[in-house]
Amino acid sequence: MALTAQRLSVKNVREKATIFQWNACSLRCRLSDFRQFVYKHRFPVIAISESRVRSGIRLSGYTITVSPTGVDTSRVLLAVRNDLTFNVHRISADASNEYAAVTVKWHTLAFTVIGAYIPPRATFDVDRLQDIIDGTPGPHILTGDFNAHHPAWGGRRTSVRGRRLFDIAHRNNLAILNDGQPTFYKNDRCSASDVTMISAHLMSTATWFADIESHGSDHVPTYISLGPMRNTQRKVWSTPALETTHGFGSER
Repeated sequence: MALTAQRLSVKNVREKATIFQWNACSLRCRLSDFRQFVYKHRFPVIAISESRVRSGIRLSGYTITVSPTGVDTSRVLLAVRNDLTFNVHRISADASNEYAAVTVKWHTLAFTVIGAYIPPRATFDVDRLQDIIDGTPGPHILTGDFNAHHPAWGGRRTSVRGRRLFDIAHRNNLAILNDGQPTFYKNDRCSASDVTMISAHLMSTATWFADIESHGSDHVPTYISLGPMRNTQRKVWSTPALETTHGFGSER
């Protein structure tokens, strides 16, 4: 496939995306470019991991909620476009297992997005995540960087955290939306650490796509699109090799 066609495909996916998900590796250092990117695409919902932002951050046209940590900086940010109907859920503070949750009405569908970030060296608190799922209305879309490895979402091995996260998915009837493409690239390493899980009965409405540009992070954004309910099998997108870029300005 020609590079122009690849970029055209990414452009089309961005235009149709319901949720933009990304591990930004600190949003603060690229906030100006990010704001321009969001202004151009106007994603309904934005889920950022490793945002490293303070609670007063603003994004024009959006309401922002961040993960409560008990300190000044948060590593999960959810933003919902202000023309949508939504409800922000209160989450208990935790400095290592960070989550934010919001229920959104999108066309005729209402769903709860749970954004997540768990650092590699932290202990994965399974009960905390289960409590958040139980305490918010379904259907659910769980998305973020769990630093968990499992073949179900493209891992080359199964880590303890990956097995526990997979068990959470099975217990709550969540389907893995990832198609196996890596979302993290660093030097000669890559992995699928950004995971999206969706209530199983929504699978027929959903598509998932990993970007080909990193926009300055060592993670590529992913795009989740929700369409009308249908009985056809979802399309699985194939993704070419990563193009490492230093910001949003190189976008085509």
